[in-house]
Amino acid sequence: MEIALEIVKVMWFFLPAYFANMAPVIFGKINFLKKPINEKVFGSHKTWRGIFFGLVLALLISILQVYLYKYDFFRGISFFDYNFSNAILLGFLLGLGALVGDLTKSFFKRKVGKKPGERWFIVDQLDYVFGGLLFSAIFIRISLVDILLLFAISLVLTVAVNLFSVLLGVRKEW
Repeated sequence: MEIALEIVKVMWFFLPAYFANMAPVIFGKINFLKKPINEKVFGSHKTWRGIFFGLVLALLISILQVYLYKYDFFRGISFFDYNFSNAILLGFLLGLGALVGDLTKSFFKRKVGKKPGERWFIVDQLDYVFGGLLFSAIFIRISLVDILLLFAISLVLTVAVNLFSVLLGVRKEW
């Protein structure tokens, strides 16, 4: 039971980063800001739309966390006090970190000769986790055990979400 609670806590903490990471796929059909950030450096798939909607979703999830924090259950699974300013700052850092982590991975994919969309196992699944943790460390510290748990959960979640996205027709390849 204790490990299940810790899994819930880690996922609750990282929720803004999860949504920031999913935003480019969720909003992929919208033409707003559909301009590559820098095609040569990051590839054609990294757009200003993804950055914009990633940050918007991260902040919206943070606001939801503020609202839900008034309930005992959510207070019990929280690593810190989700007052408005704390949650917005953490959500922004997690979202921006997740997006920068993904961009950094794309930069290195170009450097090693991988094409946009080409798979790079493990790195593709955990880039946003590295970024989210790195940026959020400015504001909050979590234990090494929670960090390792977050990596394990995120790897499983990312593979599962990608598989379901393909099965639902949201993505062409997993």
